[in-house]
Amino acid sequence: MSGTDRLNQVKLVVFDVDGVFTDGRKWQDVNGAWRRYFSVRDTMGIRALRKAGYRVAVVTSGASDEVRAHMAFVGVDEFNDGCFDKALTVTEMMARLGLETSETAYVSEDLCDAGLFEAIGFGVTVPTARLELQRVARFVTSRSGGDGAVLEICNLILQHTQKGATQNRDPRVASL
Repeated sequence: MSGTDRLNQVKLVVFDVDGVFTDGRKWQDVNGAWRRYFSVRDTMGIRALRKAGYRVAVVTSGASDEVRAHMAFVGVDEFNDGCFDKALTVTEMMARLGLETSETAYVSEDLCDAGLFEAIGFGVTVPTARLELQRVARFVTSRSGGDGAVLEICNLILQHTQKGATQNRDPRVASL
């Protein structure tokens, strides 16, 4: 089964935050609070996925009111922060939703998620991720985290899972 065929099975898309929704940098505002930049384009991608019937979740090791508020604005179905064992969180989520690993895509730039990439149906990373992670990913976005990477993967999933969209499939999707 090729990487493209695996996209046809996806029902749940799980995202990490830092390095995916953001470029990984933080800045301090005048009140001393640490902030991140998020891309408005990514918000449109998440909303399009949800409108098309996909479940969208976020799993991150950090804990931040700012990130929680942004994900509520974006409209993700499930937000899990403070997760130091992301694989366990994703596995429990799939079991609760009655989904197989083949029905789940996971987007991250954390090298510690390489094992999850190998176990999940479709692992995606960004071009700024370490090469070791890029090698086990089925797809590497052309856009960086915080600069449209989330929108790119949302569009890829929508493009490849729509009935009759076979002529538009992206050749960058890794095969088995």
